[in-house]
Amino acid sequence: MAGSQTVFLSGEAQWEAARAASMDRILLAVQESGWTLGEFLKILFTVPQTQKEKGNPPRHAQMVSVFLQGRLAIKAQDIVELMYSSRYSAPLSVRKSANREASAVRRPDPKVMANWCLREWAISKAEAVVNKEAEELALRSTGFHLDDKTATWDFILNFSMESVLSTLHLKSPTLLRLLKAAAVPVKSSMRASGLSAVPLPTSPTPNTSNYPMPSEPHETVYNLSEHFSNPPPSGSGHNRHDPLVIIAVACMLLLSARNSHVTMFQKMVGVWLFAHTAPHGIYSVLGRVGLSVSYTTVLKLLGALSDSAKNSTRRSAQSRAFLLIYDNINRMARAWDPDLGQKDKIHNGTAATYVELADCDVEKAFDVGCLRQAQQEERRKKLSLDVLYKRIDWEKLNLCVTTHILRILVQHVDGLAKHRDFVQLRFRTTLAIHRMRAGRQTSLHPLATSDYNEGNTAENAKVLDDLILNQLKMGKDDVTKYMVIVGGDQSTVEKLRTLKRLVASCPHGYPQYGWVLPLIQLWHMGWADLERVLSTHWGKSTGDDLSSLRAANVLLGRKVKDQKRPDYYPALHLVFDNLDAEVLDCWRFPSQFPCHNNRPSAAGKGKVDGKAKAKAKAKPLDPAVIPSVSDMDSFLAQAGGSLRKRKTRPEPVYDKPRTSPPRATGDHRDSHPDYFDASSDRINDDGVGPSSDDQFLSPKEKTRKEAIDMTPATKRLERMNVHSGTDEGDTFI
Repeated sequence: MAGSQTVFLSGEAQWEAARAASMDRILLAVQESGWTLGEFLKILFTVPQTQKEKGNPPRHAQMVSVFLQGRLAIKAQDIVELMYSSRYSAPLSVRKSANREASAVRRPDPKVMANWCLREWAISKAEAVVNKEAEELALRSTGFHLDDKTATWDFILNFSMESVLSTLHLKSPTLLRLLKAAAVPVKSSMRASGLSAVPLPTSPTPNTSNYPMPSEPHETVYNLSEHFSNPPPSGSGHNRHDPLVIIAVACMLLLSARNSHVTMFQKMVGVWLFAHTAPHGIYSVLGRVGLSVSYTTVLKLLGALSDSAKNSTRRSAQSRAFLLIYDNINRMARAWDPDLGQKDKIHNGTAATYVELADCDVEKAFDVGCLRQAQQEERRKKLSLDVLYKRIDWEKLNLCVTTHILRILVQHVDGLAKHRDFVQLRFRTTLAIHRMRAGRQTSLHPLATSDYNEGNTAENAKVLDDLILNQLKMGKDDVTKYMVIVGGDQSTVEKLRTLKRLVASCPHGYPQYGWVLPLIQLWHMGWADLERVLSTHWGKSTGDDLSSLRAANVLLGRKVKDQKRPDYYPALHLVFDNLDAEVLDCWRFPSQFPCHNNRPSAAGKGKVDGKAKAKAKAKPLDPAVIPSVSDMDSFLAQAGGSLRKRKTRPEPVYDKPRTSPPRATGDHRDSHPDYFDASSDRINDDGVGPSSDDQFLSPKEKTRKEAIDMTPATKRLERMNVHSGTDEGDTFI
């Protein structure tokens, strides 16, 4: 072993000696040519101008081109890194000794050495690259110029930091990298800083020499979609700001300082300040530091956005598939320092909304002739309680009510959580009557407000003229061809009906307002019904009736009041919470499913005499034998069957939504014929029975309920003061 080690060291020493001898001959040849090392390198890498000077020899040109093109294992940046980090490229550090101080030693000027010069050279090159990238970012094509002429609300609402950073990463990777180096410390990990970074894979570089080569830097690619899809950190204290957002804001500020037309981000901030009614001085302060534009610029932008929204709404109104909703708005103008004759004033106005109606045939749905014919025939007088009663599908209504009772049970009992999907599926398929198209979203367009008081009958005519003629720019003759649904609260609808009666004798079409179809909106109808429910079931003020809403309001600690117009959502929550409690209270008692406490054991099965059975039937149930969670689970499993085996009613097949009147040769939208002919809502006429979603089928295999799933349900029932009905054999963890 010792002999082999000596041979290895001798061979390495011979290689080192040969390398030193070759280097000495090369350097000696450079000196004999009268060149210094710097002059030799300059001549080596100098490329003569084409067609003006004689080119380098073929060997010279070939070796230099192969090296500079990166086709060798050792790259150009490796050589520069060795020069930059060499011990000879910067002054050596001096230590204090017994004879002298470290500051007394005269050291060479570092500004003429390679370390300083290479750093300055790299900074100048980076400065040139950043300047070129910033010049490209400041162009109009990047989208950072938000001109008033091209501004739209879609652009404002779809603005995101993700799109800004994507543009920065594509157009200016160097600037983004430098700002990231300033914002994120090197020692902090990417995960701690909130960044999701993936390094680009780099091929390993073979090292042919025995000297360590500098590692190649790799570019970092950020998954912006995944990063911004995560919610921001919540909690109090120690929540760091998102470095990527700060970097994007810094870039926007720097570009605005470079080019005054780059004001997209500043205008976004200005619109946000206007929406929050910020004082005028805030615009001046933030505009001074470049975070916002002036108040006047914001007003001009809002005016341009208003014009853009008006044009979009007017184009949509040409289809005639829309409805209008408007209501009054009140604003108090206080006299903070009232003088003689001054007092607080209330300004009344009207705010309206344009709602697009999808999936409807305009010629049939808004036919004025059908409405007038029904009014002339006085069909409304034939609408009686018996007619309405017969129109109701009581079988489906009973199914809806029973399914809602099951929903309340599975919603509040965690042990029955696995049945929630089935209950929701039943609502979406079997019990659904008028289904909307999948993925359908209603488009809304807020209209301009006016100073007309819709509480006055005469003012409603001015409101309609302003909405139809001024804002939607529709002609009077075109308006009268189809009906226009106008929605609002009960007061607005009553004023519109009064207006139509007053001007019914007008000979002209438009001033008759016969094309107006007033409809009370469902929210206002629900508010009125909620008020009546609250008033009917509130109870006496001096009673102890626990079944009243007044008692539930006190027990639940709510602040609902029995008044003319109660607060909608608090009152609604009180009614529904009381309903859930009442239904859960009913679930305490035995239902149609058996309780396994009454089941005979396997050993004594079939040996119970008739007297014991009669005695068991006559004796009331003990609270201990109230159905347990496992009994309810078994019942729902029998009732629901296997969820995977159920067949759901097919959804209607729609063509593309059409809002404009159909052409004579155009297509029309029809539902799939099977949707009506073979729906699971009724028994088919072809002899095929209903699907398993409409009748209770027992599954082939019953899953046994684990004890751990019953623990949350028991705790929930205890908090609700509902008897859990647990069995003696049930164990809880």
